[in-house]
Amino acid sequence: MVIFRDPNGRRMVTTAVRRVLTTSETHILYVETENSVYRLCIGDERAAAKTA
Repeated sequence: MVIFRDPNGRRMVTTAVRRVLTTSETHILYVETENSVYRLCIGDERAAAKTA
């Protein structure tokens, strides 16, 4: 899995993804890799622009 961390192209590469889990909250995902579990919160780009 590749996660882009900022608009400048910085990224983080993980080990292979084993599974993706969802919750009742549609904007939260848990991604299990070979070595770790990541909690991803998918934000609203419009809301982020208002607070910046």
